[in-house]
Amino acid sequence: MELKKLEWDSEFFETPVYSASLTEVIDIDAIKDQLSNVGSALIYVFITDEQSALHDKLVSSGALFFDTRIVYRKILGKDGYRNVSDQMIIPYQGPATDVLKKLALQAGMYSRFHSDDRLKPYFEGLYENWLVNSLNKKIADEMFVFEEDGCISGFITLKLKKDGGWIGLLSVDPLRQNIGVGGRLLKAGEQYLLDHHVSNSFVITQEDNMKACVFYESCGYNILRREFIYHWWI
Repeated sequence: MELKKLEWDSEFFETPVYSASLTEVIDIDAIKDQLSNVGSALIYVFITDEQSALHDKLVSSGALFFDTRIVYRKILGKDGYRNVSDQMIIPYQGPATDVLKKLALQAGMYSRFHSDDRLKPYFEGLYENWLVNSLNKKIADEMFVFEEDGCISGFITLKLKKDGGWIGLLSVDPLRQNIGVGGRLLKAGEQYLLDHHVSNSFVITQEDNMKACVFYESCGYNILRREFIYHWWI
């Protein structure tokens, strides 16, 4: 069990925040011992195996289950997509407009930061911050937008890492959904990864977000693993 303090989260949520990946029931008591002098704190608890004993002990200790997070992976083809005629998808380097902020908030509606009532007051600021830090290249390497007649109705952010390319946020205006905009953004993102010699594409979504799960699976993504996430306020 590794307990790690998250400095950025601690500052943003104005309380000490830690993350812990648990594999044994005994880890729960170890966490309490390590934080005995901290006072109040929030711990993100991650479990990769669905263990009823571990779940029961966490809940009895006051932890709240918030999310089954699915990590998807797709192995990209060598030839790519080469959508050179899709002029509506372009790299974006402008400011964080109100339209983009609205799309970013929409992308997070199923997140644990929206469902946890104690974190919900920070939700809008969190996702706006995520958007800004994607645009300034702190947490993303590229953003593509879908722009039609001067109006942006969707975007995707991408990050290149050692194990492959990661999709950060993908969001489409509800009025433009179900007409292929999301698929076109995803293909543009995958082409970007291929252009950078990356063959593994990863994305994380919530199991409760069934629409997103169906979308990624229909686009060739397979479940790599599930993670069960708790918020434990001490």
